[in-house]
Amino acid sequence: MTISTTIASRSTFAFSDVRSVESCSGSIGKISAAVYTEVVLCRACWSMAEPGFTSASTSATATRILTASPARLVSQIPVGNVPNSVVVRGNYAYVSNEGGRPATNADFTNYSDGTPIVVDRKDAFTLTGTVSVVNLTQGKEEKTISVGLHPAGMTIFGSNLYVANAYSDSLSVIDLKTDKVVRTIDLSVPIAGGVFGSGPNGVAVTGEGKAYVTLGQANAVAVINLQTRDAHPVIGYIPTAYFPTSISYDTAQKQLVVADDKGLGAREIANMKDGIPHYNTHADMGVVNLIPEPNAGELAKLSKQVFDNNHWNLTTNIEVGNTQAVLDGDLDGFITASLKQGV
Repeated sequence: MTISTTIASRSTFAFSDVRSVESCSGSIGKISAAVYTEVVLCRACWSMAEPGFTSASTSATATRILTASPARLVSQIPVGNVPNSVVVRGNYAYVSNEGGRPATNADFTNYSDGTPIVVDRKDAFTLTGTVSVVNLTQGKEEKTISVGLHPAGMTIFGSNLYVANAYSDSLSVIDLKTDKVVRTIDLSVPIAGGVFGSGPNGVAVTGEGKAYVTLGQANAVAVINLQTRDAHPVIGYIPTAYFPTSISYDTAQKQLVVADDKGLGAREIANMKDGIPHYNTHADMGVVNLIPEPNAGELAKLSKQVFDNNHWNLTTNIEVGNTQAVLDGDLDGFITASLKQGV
């Protein structure tokens, strides 16, 4: 199996769902303003296709609502700190807040663009992550749901909201009938029972009971079997380009659409010095991967590639899913396990 050729794009192009801007991943992209009657934005500013209109960036703690044709700001609703993504279901919007709940006078804080964030006293990392439940009819936040740290991309499937927690290496599953977290799935690096650093930041769910989660720091997509209640339901990995940030599932083509923020890395020469080209590390060439959904055998081979790419196979006692394989320079144990567990 081969992954289809990447499509070059702007480094900031990253939709949570390429077919609907009701959810966005906090990046800038082009959309057709005439198609949508209401667009809910997070902190990013979307460049509207309608000539002469560009939306303004939101503040660190507010979600703006725009109407289209012509696009205009109609309201601004306070939510949690550093909102990242928005998904809509009926009259409710769900906003992931990277900076978590608002700080109180009793909290130790650090500032993010002027907003006090509840942080660890020693290392200054964020201590809370939340999802705001916003009543769009009343124009206010009704409640907050505590999830993992640095919640980012989200998706709704059925009656569940799935939230990727980048700094907790986990996926929170929220029952929207109760607005309670009913399951937390571990997505840590599969070494020695789990090591921090995979960076989950986007999620897509299919009707066949699978979740696909982009792992920004692993340059991969984790494949989760949602039909099992096993404590370790990850059944494999799919390689991507540099730092994937969002993902959508194309049901018609049975393929994954993955936006890679850094993509091909810095491509343009910033300047020359002594005949040596210098590059700006922020001037990345983003790409979009179109990846056919793999079967169990293909997934096992792709998983091996991810292990090789990340050097995960240099450590023994790597645990993935229900299997702990002591590896002697290869992934035979993992491949066998993936073939058995694949749906």
